[in-house]
Amino acid sequence: MIGIRNDVTLGAQASLSGTNKALETSQERLASGKRVNSAADDAAASALISQFAAQITGSDQGMRNISDGVSLFQTAESGVAQIDDMVQRVRDLSLQSLNGTLSDSGRASLQSEVGELQEQITQTTQNTSFNGIQLLQQDGSLAIQAGANTSDSIAVGTYDVQGKLGDLGFASIDISTAAGATSALGVLDQTSDYLGGIQGEYGAVQNRFESAMSNLQESNLNAVAARGRIEDADYARESAQQASSLIQQQANIAMQGQASRISSQYVTQLLGNG
Repeated sequence: MIGIRNDVTLGAQASLSGTNKALETSQERLASGKRVNSAADDAAASALISQFAAQITGSDQGMRNISDGVSLFQTAESGVAQIDDMVQRVRDLSLQSLNGTLSDSGRASLQSEVGELQEQITQTTQNTSFNGIQLLQQDGSLAIQAGANTSDSIAVGTYDVQGKLGDLGFASIDISTAAGATSALGVLDQTSDYLGGIQGEYGAVQNRFESAMSNLQESNLNAVAARGRIEDADYARESAQQASSLIQQQANIAMQGQASRISSQYVTQLLGNG
């Protein structure tokens, strides 16, 4: 009889141990809000969660990189736009110089303004930089890392605007004579075409930035949702599991107590009979 009761007690203890473990698991999930708190909970799910986490953090950094790229692009675009405005002003002055009503002294005054504009354009090319990177004094490109993968990059061009304007003859423009003004118009048209080409490329880059940012945001939303479906706890299910485990725990404790009382009574009877 005692052996049977010991078996009951041991069985109740084993059941209680399992119930306590299940209860601890439910409580941990409810407290953390996660179904998978360690690899031991679900090894395969844990690996997937890590992959999604890497993708999400990579995409977040990609979006920050794109924001930096947008700032760089806006700096470069602003510099080119300022130069283009000054080039258009030189063209207006050249057309004015062609007017036969102007005297030589009048044309000389126009040339003085042209000289000031030429110097200002030089300063603009020198001062247009982002984080120490010269954007208008060297031909090349910068790679903006716009995603979690090495292939997710966008090239932003840099240009040697000052050198190109020198090659076109912009620095030697002289409209102090009608002949000089006529010659200047040809140079200025080429200069405008060159600057317009840069601005057109910047427009295309801006569209790529916007598209890349939109794609990253959408990708991140999907990745976060997918990770949540794998990682997050089902509160309704875990609450029900917790309630069930509490009932089983109480039943196992009661069973052990009852088995202990029966054993004590049996021992007392044996001693009394003896």
